[in-house]
Amino acid sequence: TKSSVLRHLRPPAVAYAVPVTAMPTRRQVLQAGAIAPLATLAACSSGGDTPVSDADDSIRSQVTASENDLIKRYDATIAAFPTLAAKLTPIRDQHNEHLAAVGGDSAPTDLKGVVIPPTAQAALKELVVAEREAARERRASCVQASGSELIWDLALIATSESQHVASLTDGSP
Repeated sequence: TKSSVLRHLRPPAVAYAVPVTAMPTRRQVLQAGAIAPLATLAACSSGGDTPVSDADDSIRSQVTASENDLIKRYDATIAAFPTLAAKLTPIRDQHNEHLAAVGGDSAPTDLKGVVIPPTAQAALKELVVAEREAARERRASCVQASGSELIWDLALIATSESQHVASLTDGSP
């Protein structure tokens, strides 16, 4: 059936963006268009098992460190501004799924040393900047990676992190 074919096209254990309740903005459409060639590259590559390269291991380590840093930022922001928990917890949870997708381990969350701005609005702006940087890093990693599954996962993570920016800036809870 069509649904069983589509299910096989989606790699397992990859977090997708926060559900969209409104029409996408022009920016979101352009961001998705920027990722589409990378996803196509991953989809069109040989389906065979690709040996893991040292570069791929390095990319996985970088993504793991970056995702753990984002999780720490979200935890610290939620601790400082509990009213943002409903909005931030699903995004933080997706970063845990991103870790799992690249085979990374979650680091213990030590919130010491994490500096949070004095207002919730400023804290959200910092998270937006961090998400944009993370999405940029994932797109760059797609070009450096050699394994088709890793490329696919990185493209999906980059898309998810771009959607996080939209979710953090749209004003919804």
